[in-house]
Parts: sequence; C-alpha cells; structure tokens
Amino acid sequence: MEKKSLAIGTLMRILEADQIKAWDSWSLSYEGIRPSTLIERAAEALYNEISSWDNIPSRYDIYCGCGNNGADGLALARLLREQDYNVSVILFKHPDQCSPAFKEQYFHWQNISDPERTYLPDDALPSYEQESPTVAVTAIDALLGNGISRRPEGRMLDLIQHINHTYDRIASIDLPSGLPSDPETFYQQGFKVEESVQASELLVLEKPKLSLLFPELARHIPRWNLVSLGMLHEYDQQTDSPWYWFRADSMWFKREDRFIHKGNRLKLLLIGGQSGMAGAITLAAEAALETGVGLMKVFTVAEARTSLMHHAPEAVLLPSPPGDYLTDFPDPADYGAVAIGPGLGTHPDTGAALIKFLSKVKGPCVIDADALNLLAAHLQAGEAFRFPEMCIITPHPGEFDRLCGSKAPNSWERLQRARAFAKQHQLVLVLKGAYTATVIPDGKVIFNSAANSRMATAGNGDLLTGMIAALLVKHHNPIEAALYGVFLHSMLGADEHGSHSHRAMHFCKSIPFVLDQYNRSDEESWKGGDDFMAFFTDAFDQDGDDDDED
Repeated sequence: MEKKSLAIGTLMRILEADQIKAWDSWSLSYEGIRPSTLIERAAEALYNEISSWDNIPSRYDIYCGCGNNGADGLALARLLREQDYNVSVILFKHPDQCSPAFKEQYFHWQNISDPERTYLPDDALPSYEQESPTVAVTAIDALLGNGISRRPEGRMLDLIQHINHTYDRIASIDLPSGLPSDPETFYQQGFKVEESVQASELLVLEKPKLSLLFPELARHIPRWNLVSLGMLHEYDQQTDSPWYWFRADSMWFKREDRFIHKGNRLKLLLIGGQSGMAGAITLAAEAALETGVGLMKVFTVAEARTSLMHHAPEAVLLPSPPGDYLTDFPDPADYGAVAIGPGLGTHPDTGAALIKFLSKVKGPCVIDADALNLLAAHLQAGEAFRFPEMCIITPHPGEFDRLCGSKAPNSWERLQRARAFAKQHQLVLVLKGAYTATVIPDGKVIFNSAANSRMATAGNGDLLTGMIAALLVKHHNPIEAALYGVFLHSMLGADEHGSHSHRAMHFCKSIPFVLDQYNRSDEESWKGGDDFMAFFTDAFDQDGDDDDED
C-alpha cells in the first residue's frame, strides 16, 4: 500500500529499521541517484525546519555518528554555516573510520569550516560551565538515527550522557540516539531510556518510527515533527509491514439521499447506564446525535431518564426496567447498529442479559466500557462466546488486559495480544492510547496520528462510543467508522475548538465544528473513499484464518 494523499487523508505504511535501509537502496536504484543526493535532501529539509524555529540559538553543536545519520548531520552543519550560523561538529570516530558517504560530507564541511569548529575523538568535548544559561546553545543529535540494535556503550554512551548533562535544548534527527526503532528490540535487548539522548525536539525523517508510538520508549520526548524528504513511496508496495499511520486533511462521508426521511433512516440502539452512572450514557447519546444519527433509541435505567431528556431530547427513551441495573435488553433486530456499555455496570444479571443479547445481534455494533468488563468475566470463566459479525470493541488498556485474563508486561506485548485477539474473533479492536491503535481483523494496525492528551479524561470514551455508532448507522463500514471516529474524536481537543477545558461535555459541543472542518462531498472525495477502502476489502476473514504477515 503506497502513501496516498486522498480526500480522506493519508494512510502511510510504517517501516522497520531494515526496511528503511532497503528503501534507501531502492530509491538510489529507482531514481538513478547517488547516496549524497539523499543526504543533501535530508539536510535541506532539516535546515528548513530548524531555520523556522522561533528562538534561534546562538550556537549549534552537531554530534555526528559515522554512518548516514552522521553524514546528514555534517551536511546540515554545512548548510547552517553557509548561512552564517555559529556551528561546531563533534565526531564519534575519526573520519577515516567512517562510511564513504560520511567522508564525502566531511570533505565538504572542511572546505567551508575553520578547524576549531571540528571536535575529533581525541579533543575535549564542548563545555559551557562558564556560559549561563546554556539554553542559548542547542545540541543536534545525529549520532545513530534508527539503526541501533544493541545498547550503547563506550564512547557512544559517553557522548549521549554528555549531551544530556550539558544542553537544555536538544534536537535529535530521526530518533534519539540510543533508542531502537523496533520496540521488540528495546525489550529483548534490555535497552534503558536513560541511556538514550533526552531530546526536547525530534525531527523524524519521512515516516513515523514505531518506537515513538509506545509510552515506555517515548514518554520523555515532548514533541516530534515529521520532516518530508520527498521520497517515493512506491516502495511500500514491495514490502510487508502490518503497521500504518493515519491522518486526515478531509474526510469522505457517505452522501445522503435527498429524499430520505426519518422513517427510512437506519436506527441506532444505545444501551447503558446504571444507578449513579447516568452521565456515561448521556454523553454517548449526545455524541451520537451531534455526529448526525437520525433516529436513536436508548435503553437505560429510570434514574438516567431525566439527564437524557435534558441533554438529548431527540432520543427516544425505551421503557426502563425496575431496579438500579439493566436486564432483559430489547430485541436488536430492527436496528441498523447497536452500541452497548457506557455506565452499564457489572451486575451478574446484567452480564447474563448481555450474553443473550449479543447472540441476537446480526448487524454492526460497538461494545465498550462495562460491557467489555462483563465479557471479560464471561471469557475468563471459560464460557463459550462468539462476538457478533462486524463488531467493534473499544477498550482502554485495563479493559483489554481483563479481556485477556492478565496484565500485559508492556504496551508492545499488549498490542501483540490485540492483534491476535482481533484475528481470532474477527473484529475491529480500538485499543485506546496516545496514538490509539485500530486493529483490523487480519491483524493490521492503524495508528491515529492526532494524539491529544486533553481527551484522556472521564467521559471522553463515552463520546467515542457514540461517535463511532453514529458513523455506523450513516452507512460507514466498521473499519471506516472506527478510523474516522478515532481521528475526529482526537481533533475535538484541538486548541482551535475552544478553551483548554478537559470536560467531555465541552468537547461534545465541538463535534459539529470538527465534522464541518473535515467534511467533503465532491466527486473527488467519493473516488478517494473508494480507493482508500479497497485496501481493506479482505480484512474480514470469516473463517478466522491466521494467514497474514507477522
């Protein structure tokens, strides 16, 4: 799957370290260019990014490894120096021990630089004890990039620790040196985050790196930016990777028939709420309405009815059962989609009713929150259960660990479990997090690019349930509904949509504005949507065969 800038945005394959190296080699052959051309492209893109910074440092110290990342650093140093920036380079090894690409860039650097601007391995490292504050000097880390496969040691570790202890502002190129691009390597080889450069800014070349999407590896990196080198993404079609990155500039929403009326719209059935949990079902209902559901019926406890009538008067409230929790759920046969779970509670009688209800669901459904906790108890008891077809589940990490029966040792292992779970049960699994991972039934993983910590508060998961459910009844298939819902939900927290409030009720009111911002209805968007979803035609394997690439 190539990188496509469609009307609905970009779906980009994420490559691992060896695949990135192969991509570089493929680009050289396909374009008929020398390695120095790619290095010059990288340096120019990095220069454009750095020169746009608001606070220009008084000096740049660029730490260069002996491979292509170091060559990028040297080329960047030359471009900065040619524009009269104060630049020094600190070399990991003597130039004669480095790659041919490095030697070529070092030759060019020597031609425009004074000798005192180059620190060789035998020289004392830069020190700023007499210059305070040191924020005026920025370190640029071009030591290792994404190719490291074992923990740093010796001089490399010394340089990393020197950078961390000397500079307040540190920018790393591609990845902080000392951090592998593959999370599995990080855990298997015993890497330590404190043995990597503690970058305050990260300039990631062309594609996101997988390690940046896992909290144990990237929690200390405040921010990172993708820097495009203009590389050809046709290579993606020639390599296998289950990892994808999704972002959207606009979205392709299903166009409605101008003659549609309330009676022939698909209906949404929303189920949830118990005593003391009226807020969850109310938020889900309001989010579904704001996302555009035309007709919705809600089954909830009597206590929640007042809240729903006040905040979601368009919803039809089904008769509530007596008591503080739900049993005897309504028949799902007459509904275009079902969403169940917000504030549902975990009473055993509710759990029994849930299992019976889900066995009758034949159309798209979203299962969230306490419905997942009830299913976890059922699965761990060894009881037989089959998820409905076209099912979406939206667990946070704790809920998913309960579904699996044990706490995952780390977020990488949790995602591997999620891939196996989605394939086994043939469902779409939305594993919530900073870069929420949507796992589709063949095990592919699509990370959401719009990370937003403002959404990590109570009630916002209920909004997501309502938004995804509304997209289902608006004729989006489960994969579309999950991807669109997750991205749009993240964008509710963008600063331009209001104050710095973290309240779910506040974000809910922003849904129409976000939908308007990303909506497209022209013919290009129709074609773009068809091309985009064609990639997922075979994602659902009703036999549950485990035949994808791992």
